[in-house]
Amino acid sequence: MLAHSQEEKKKPIEELVPEYLLEYKRQFEKHASEQFSESQSYNHAIELIPRTDTLNCKVYPLSPIEQKLQEEFLSDNLRKKYIRPSKSPMASPFFFVLKKEKGAF
Repeated sequence: MLAHSQEEKKKPIEELVPEYLLEYKRQFEKHASEQFSESQSYNHAIELIPRTDTLNCKVYPLSPIEQKLQEEFLSDNLRKKYIRPSKSPMASPFFFVLKKEKGAF
């Protein structure tokens, strides 16, 4: 009986958030937060100089676990449209940092 009385009842978002911020409520909904905004007129591409040599640099070696986590990250973010396949011959490095908890990534 005591545990039941201490059970938290979920309050509506309107009671938890100041009124002046409620107009932004949609940005925090799960579905909306997993969608990248639509293309705008000010989006642009960075045009590279044709036939320019690419940089020769080392690739970070990944363990099988890191490789799997990288594939999951990329798949999830492609699905959410946070990222898209690149048309560029250049790439960004991808590396992992261990969390303090139990050596997890």
